[in-house]
Amino acid sequence: MVGIIDSGMGGLTTLSALCKAKVDHAYCYYADTRHAPYGNLPAHAIIEAAQEAAESLVARGADRIVLACNTATIAAKEHLAAALAVPIYGVTPALYDAQRSGGKTLLIATAYTAAHYKSDALLDVVALPRLAQLIDAHYPHLAPIEDYCRRALPAGPYDNLVIGCTHYLLVRSLLAALTQATRTFDANEALAASLSKAPAGRGISVDILASGKVDCERYLRVLRELLA
Repeated sequence: MVGIIDSGMGGLTTLSALCKAKVDHAYCYYADTRHAPYGNLPAHAIIEAAQEAAESLVARGADRIVLACNTATIAAKEHLAAALAVPIYGVTPALYDAQRSGGKTLLIATAYTAAHYKSDALLDVVALPRLAQLIDAHYPHLAPIEDYCRRALPAGPYDNLVIGCTHYLLVRSLLAALTQATRTFDANEALAASLSKAPAGRGISVDILASGKVDCERYLRVLRELLA
């Protein structure tokens, strides 16, 4: 079983990529809503929250842990790899692929993730501290999300848009349109391709856990949409 951790619903985009790649037939998704959003926390708090979530998943039988969150990957992946006896995987902004494509690149991410990258002549780095929260609260209703993005995002045009938060992938088309981006990049497909495949089972089972309040039916509706 693959255990997947995010602070909310963004990691459903990672889960859908793993399901499509048939990485496993059993998944347990941990929505750490009590500590959401990870991107506005200090490193020690992210590490503590991610370790608590990972230990819960291992106790339930997870033999691999995926940090479906760029912030948690940057802050906690190395710590968890040393602390736990199961492999730890994560997602980081796909900057290399974007910059290899040439042209001007925009990286959008949480405050924590964005702080680990520097703008230069060919790269703009923009933090969106409220976007993950807005997506958790409102998606698939886009009006409040779009209003914030219109005020927070540069207008572009950009050759490449690197989406450095799995939450943001739920509104990928909106973000590309607002930034006039020609190409968009994320880490989910590369992550799915990097994981070995477990023996096939009958269908796919997904359990959802949460550290705080969560609407499991809403999460499952979003996941079904992503898998359609």
